[in-house]
Amino acid sequence: ALAIIIIFGSLFWLKTHFYGKALEVPKVAFLKQAPDNSIQIRLGNKLYNYHANGKLIRIIKLESMGIKGKAGDFDFFSNGDLLINGDEYIRNLKENLASYAREKNTNTAPPKAGKGLMRCNLESLQCQVFNQTIPELQGPHFIHIDRDNDEVYLADTTRHALRKLSASGKLLAELKTGLKFPNQVFIEHAKKGNKLWVVDTNHHAMKALKAETKNFGELIETHKTTLDGAWIWPSAFSKMNNQWAVFIADHAMENARVASYTTDWKQSTELNLPADADPVASIFADNKLIIADANQYRLYQFDQYGAQLANFASNETLSEGIHAALKANKAVDNQYRQWSDWTLYLGIGLFALLFAYAIKQSKEEETEELQKEQHIGDTPEAETDKIIRLAKLPIQGEWIEAKTYFKYINWIVLGFAVITALSTAYLYHLMKDKLPLDLMIIIALFPFIFLLTAIPASKISQYKIGFFKNNVTVKTDKGHLISAPYQEIKWGNRFFTIGQWFIPIGNPNQSIFPYDAIQEKLLPYLSPHNKLGEIDALKVQWRSPEGVLKYVAVAIVLAILLILYLKRQSIMAMISGSGF
Repeated sequence: ALAIIIIFGSLFWLKTHFYGKALEVPKVAFLKQAPDNSIQIRLGNKLYNYHANGKLIRIIKLESMGIKGKAGDFDFFSNGDLLINGDEYIRNLKENLASYAREKNTNTAPPKAGKGLMRCNLESLQCQVFNQTIPELQGPHFIHIDRDNDEVYLADTTRHALRKLSASGKLLAELKTGLKFPNQVFIEHAKKGNKLWVVDTNHHAMKALKAETKNFGELIETHKTTLDGAWIWPSAFSKMNNQWAVFIADHAMENARVASYTTDWKQSTELNLPADADPVASIFADNKLIIADANQYRLYQFDQYGAQLANFASNETLSEGIHAALKANKAVDNQYRQWSDWTLYLGIGLFALLFAYAIKQSKEEETEELQKEQHIGDTPEAETDKIIRLAKLPIQGEWIEAKTYFKYINWIVLGFAVITALSTAYLYHLMKDKLPLDLMIIIALFPFIFLLTAIPASKISQYKIGFFKNNVTVKTDKGHLISAPYQEIKWGNRFFTIGQWFIPIGNPNQSIFPYDAIQEKLLPYLSPHNKLGEIDALKVQWRSPEGVLKYVAVAIVLAILLILYLKRQSIMAMISGSGF
């Protein structure tokens, strides 16, 4: 049992490890237009600078400026200086769980000295601290600079806050209420006053707020931006002349779809993206909308009317260009995901092999027992010993119970149920209706699968077996007494039956009841003619009232269905790739 736990525990760890490594592969998450109208694309620790026509200008290694973090938004001041987060903060497990659960970040600690928001000159590659008074940016955040005055607007997503800073980095205003997980921000200049547009993700809306310092954050207008089904979580947007392109994700903040809205916020169309796309960011430049797909590692292009064009810089042949980097990263991502899948298949294969080995061992032991019976037989002396032994049994019989540690199954089941209930309640408290569907299914089914196998075993561990002169009696977990004469009991190497009841014995190393006692008090008195084969034993066990085999069968079916559901995308991709 310990070996199985170690093996399958290691495989589970490997699967999650490889999947985690796949998630860490750099993806395009931020696109910006520089003051010279060139396009800047962040991929990991590099900025790829392109003309709007897709020609590479240069690549900037952020590490050369002391920027080592691989995630985070950026923007440009009117003179071309870069504003970027220089923090290298790594969240711990608790903070990752809180982020996944969309719990509000309450940490107000400032960044370490020399870190935080940095203003960098891209010619000298020198950076200086822009602001160290606001809290450290420990999670998702979005930056937008109004180049008319170089004022900075910052969405601190996990703290539900918006901040406005001056061109020199001074905090001018804050909004800490009214928003839930604000994402992308953008200034729209208008004759009646500037509007600060923000994606209010958990309120499922696009909102326009006052940008002036005095009335910063006052609501001007709000518009619901949701699609059908699970797609109700707006995450990003771009202004396309007289239209808005809004990214609307599912419960897991993935697999977004891009809807186009008119200036009066009526949905006009939905952009045609691949079914397995996960668009995360966009920019509107040169009358074209460029969309970054984090799942497929692509940069799509659409015209202002929603018609799809060739991918951005699709004719690029440079080995150091963005397309070569995206192709290499996708290959690494696919490799990690493939390894993750292989560990799952290896686990399933090992389980099947162990199951087959157990059946093989059972048949070999059955054959060995039959051979012993054929060679030894029952001598007259042995028959006399049996009669004397039974005659000596007391009127109240001799009783044996399950081994002590098997009785702890009840406590294990109870403890598991309590831990599962508390964990589920905690997750629900954190996320409420925001729990991703896959996680909800796992939370619901995994404990149920465990209980399907544990509860019947818990019942059997409460049985007591009594040996009398003329019969064997079993006292069930509910106190019922069932009896049968020795000569009517059907049996096998690992079980015996009384009426419809199937009583497992096990083997010398793994038995619920004391194995030696069963060998001494029961097996010598059973008729060889009543010995059942494996198939007949399964039939009897299937009909047995305690229902162990039925519970196990249901548990196996549910486990298979759970695996198929969680791997549905890979299976569908495999089927479609096979031409079905």
